[in-house]
Amino acid sequence: MISQLDLNVVAAGAMMTLLLTGPAAIINALVAHNDNSSVWSLGLYLMIIAGYLLGGALAGRQHPSTAFVHGAAATVWAFAVLQTIGIIRRLVNGDSVPIGALAFNALLAASIGVIGAWFGARRGTLVSGGGEAGQVTAAHIRGSRKVGTPQDRVLAKPVEVTCRKVPQRTDRR
Repeated sequence: MISQLDLNVVAAGAMMTLLLTGPAAIINALVAHNDNSSVWSLGLYLMIIAGYLLGGALAGRQHPSTAFVHGAAATVWAFAVLQTIGIIRRLVNGDSVPIGALAFNALLAASIGVIGAWFGARRGTLVSGGGEAGQVTAAHIRGSRKVGTPQDRVLAKPVEVTCRKVPQRTDRR
């Protein structure tokens, strides 16, 4: 499965995730450092979750056949970039690095990315021209009742039908 990982798709999903989660994570770190009971933290956490969903959706839409792997990889890469900055900040300030919380949050980011990838893959196969060159496979059909346009709804190769002539009896008694 890893050999099918398209790094351009993962990078695009990670950039989308970083674009949305980066500012929210930085502002959240500043707000949480000064005031733990801030109402802003909830809104910023929701922005971070939305960033993971949209980054996974972007990756999943571009590769519907391996959407979950691409969605998870994109969000985990973005998470790793943000947490590297956070770890450096903690070490400079002399704070401890919570390894257990980092592992849990990495799994949470991957899970949210997979959910986003599911939505992206579903959207990519429902829209004509979306997904991988608009191809619809039996795997895509199983999860949805209506996929693509009527011309796209092909499950197998066309079957060649041949007509065999049956000899007719001409002599009737």
